[in-house]
Amino acid sequence: MVEQLGLLTAGAATFILAGLLALAYAGWKGKGFHFLAHTSRKYLFVCGFLFMVNTVSFLLAIGLSTNRTQTVIAGLINNVWPVLSLWLSLFILKKKAKNYLFVGILLAFSGMWLASSNGAIWNYKEMLQTTNLGIYGLALTAAISWALYSNWSHKWAGDQDNAVPLFLLCSGLLLGFLRLFIPETAAPTSATFLGLAYLVVFPTILAYIFWDSAVRKGNLVIVVTLSYFIPLLSTLVSALLLGVLLRPDLWLAAGLVMSGAYICNVSIVD
Repeated sequence: MVEQLGLLTAGAATFILAGLLALAYAGWKGKGFHFLAHTSRKYLFVCGFLFMVNTVSFLLAIGLSTNRTQTVIAGLINNVWPVLSLWLSLFILKKKAKNYLFVGILLAFSGMWLASSNGAIWNYKEMLQTTNLGIYGLALTAAISWALYSNWSHKWAGDQDNAVPLFLLCSGLLLGFLRLFIPETAAPTSATFLGLAYLVVFPTILAYIFWDSAVRKGNLVIVVTLSYFIPLLSTLVSALLLGVLLRPDLWLAAGLVMSGAYICNVSIVD
């Protein structure tokens, strides 16, 4: 679908439709926009901004990748967000941690560095030539923004109604605005619209709403910890879909990120 519509076009259409459908459902349930009057302004504006930063940064990182290997690496870097979420919980949610937390952080960021170096970690000249700092910087920005979003959603929103439908719509509109300045070729088919419908309902509306509800109302440490296997899973799926043969250093990078996230989890004291 992305190849047929273009990344920004597909992203804008997905998020706009998801936002409109979710808002329509809220209206049908009688909630409408009434939740805005009872929702924390910090949650609405700060978390809404971070939601959009995450969406745009990650899509741009994928869209600007010049080859499929860079796409896989960008995805792996983005997946340090569980570690960042746990680390930031020490400052935002006043969690306590044991000393070996920093071992986990070091392992996770070592994995990120290994992945982003494109196999040239011991040759700095080659690394500077093969590493795209812009793409990987966007992927890291997406990870940081999502870690902040998860923590502040938990702190400010709690049991309030989530504003994800509004966040989805605003993210889609922002992507549509960026699409005006970045030309893409669109050649949709009937299968394209079926794929778009699937993306709107399942990976977008349900995934974002369930995650937002989990981090706001549940135990953030447990919720985030259950995501520590995501770097390996998403790297494998991306490689399979893109036909990329994973290098040994990417396997090692995924393992380091996962190990780091696990150690960070067991070091957090509730």
